[in-house]
Amino acid sequence: MTTLTPHRDSLLKGLDEVERQLGAASVTEVGRYEREMSIGIARAALLPIADMLDRELPFEAVQGSLESAVANLVISHCLNFEAGDARLAGGFAVRMLASVRDVVQARLQANRPSAHVMTPVSHPTATGRA
Repeated sequence: MTTLTPHRDSLLKGLDEVERQLGAASVTEVGRYEREMSIGIARAALLPIADMLDRELPFEAVQGSLESAVANLVISHCLNFEAGDARLAGGFAVRMLASVRDVVQARLQANRPSAHVMTPVSHPTATGRA
């Protein structure tokens, strides 16, 4: 099938599969919230990335956009929990990002990324831009 949005199409299939797999898992109440956040954040961040890739935007622009969006999420979360105090939020953010780094490293080293979307992309055979 020819498509002008191969990355988006592939990602949507992958997200559906992740939701199916995670939806069948038995988890605690906190685990249900984590699952909801994981799926929501993945969908919210990865769909625009797929769209940028389908438009053949440079990797640096795609990566920079993701990094900025993640920074906005961390800043918002930390400011909220530190009642708007930027100094306290900055310390919280540093500790949070160190913890995120540790979780990422441990999961990747153990080859168990809890929920991930990795599906093949069939590139378009027709020319054009989505």
